[in-house]
Amino acid sequence: MQDVPLLTSRIRAVNPRSVYLPLLTASAQFIGDRQLLTALADGGQPLPAEAAVRAALTQVGVGYARVLRSNGGARRLLVQAGFVPAAHNHTFQCLQDNDGA
Repeated sequence: MQDVPLLTSRIRAVNPRSVYLPLLTASAQFIGDRQLLTALADGGQPLPAEAAVRAALTQVGVGYARVLRSNGGARRLLVQAGFVPAAHNHTFQCLQDNDGA
């Protein structure tokens, strides 16, 4: 088991509650990117293109991602987008943006 320090003075949850997305004062592109990343993390099918995932991760500013270990498609796309495994347990895999490593 690995530990990942998550203490920061800047807390930004990418997806605290999807139901509130329409209430955000954010661009349609930002909201769409969050919806794409939510579908990816939730195991939605079909999987989005790698370029779309990479662009959404950049636009939203994701530094860490957590997906179910059973969601191999999402893990593969995150690795292709430049994320590296950071920690895991029996249920989840955490990945870190390699640029932030």
